[in-house]
Amino acid sequence: MRSIGHQECDACGWCKSVSCLTACVKAPAASLVFLMRVAVFDDNYSIVHLIAGAVTPLFPPILAIFLIYELVETMRKERERKEHFVGDILEYLTGVAAFQLTVLLLGL
Repeated sequence: MRSIGHQECDACGWCKSVSCLTACVKAPAASLVFLMRVAVFDDNYSIVHLIAGAVTPLFPPILAIFLIYELVETMRKERERKEHFVGDILEYLTGVAAFQLTVLLLGL
């Protein structure tokens, strides 16, 4: 990633600027470093993932359907990268969390 006016991390190439949303997490030399950018709410299907997550507590088999769909989509699409796969899972879980939070706040 080459960004104008930002200093990049030597280890990962991510921006070191405090104003950026990405950050480099440096771990001790003995441990592994996991860095990943995740594409969340990046396409038109994001709202479908959110709604599917919100409906899951009412109809639990949607979880299995969603996971199978995501696995098939990731295997069949060449442009579907792991960032999008993880982003889709996060969108789904956001829907589940939003539904559960709404139920909790309404006292249902």
